[in-house]
Amino acid sequence: EISICIVTWNRKDLVERCIQSIEGNTRYPFYKILVHSNGCEDGTQGYLKAAAELNPNIIPILSETNEVFVKPNNAMMRMFPENDSVLVNNDVYVTEGWLTSLYNAAYSSDSIGIAGSKILYPDNTLQEFGSELYEDGTGRNIGKWDDPDKPEYKTMKRVGYVSGCSLYIKKTTIERIGVFDEEFHPCYCEDSDLCYTAWENGLEIVVTPESIIYHDEGGTSGTDEESGFKAYQKINFEKFLTKHKHNLADIKNIIKSLN
Repeated sequence: EISICIVTWNRKDLVERCIQSIEGNTRYPFYKILVHSNGCEDGTQGYLKAAAELNPNIIPILSETNEVFVKPNNAMMRMFPENDSVLVNNDVYVTEGWLTSLYNAAYSSDSIGIAGSKILYPDNTLQEFGSELYEDGTGRNIGKWDDPDKPEYKTMKRVGYVSGCSLYIKKTTIERIGVFDEEFHPCYCEDSDLCYTAWENGLEIVVTPESIIYHDEGGTSGTDEESGFKAYQKINFEKFLTKHKHNLADIKNIIKSLN
C-alpha cells in the first residue's frame, strides 16, 4: 500500500483540486490519502471531514497550529510503516496513471530508492525533469521552461534529486536512511537533502516521464525569497552544502555514468 501525503495551509481550493485529481486519475488500487491541515481556518477542515466520510481512504490530520512541511510529512511517512510513501504538494494536480508509473519506476531496480514525476507548469511547459545541485553552490531544475516532449525527457533518468512536490520513497529507503532531517524544519532543501543522503547510502534517484503532474510553483509559499517561509530557502541551502558539498562531484559523476 502507498501513503499519499499532502500538507495544506489555508488553500481549500488547491487541496480540493489536488484530492479530486488523485481520486480521478489514480489506477493503482492500494493507497490512502493522508492530509495534514496546518491550522487551516478557511473551511479546509470541514471539507476534509466531509471528503473522508465519502471516501474512507482519505485520512484528515487536523492540527491547530501551522507546523509547515518537514514535521507533518515525517509524521505521515511514519504513520503506516509498512507503506511506501509519496509526497504531493497541495498545489499539484495529477494525470492518469501517475502513481502506477511512480511505483513501476521505483521498483524497476532494487538499487532505486526514490522516484519522481515529470513536472509541468499549467501551460504545459516543463517545470523540471529532476534537479541537481553543485559544489559551487549553484543548481538547476533540469529542463525548466523547455518543451517536455523533447527526447531527453522521454526516458527514465538518474538525477541528483526530485522535488518534494511529487516524491515517491520506498519503505526500504525509509528504513535505511530515515525520513526528512528535521534540521531542515520548517521547509526547503529537505527533499534535496533526503535524495543526496540516499545517493550517499548507495541508493539511486530516478525521474520517470510516465508519471506527469502539474504544479502551480509557489502556490503555497509564494516566490519572494526575502519573506515568509520562502526565506528558509537560503538558510537551509547553506545547511545542505555544509552536509553534502564534499560528495556532490562524486555523485554527479556516478549519475553521468548511470545515464
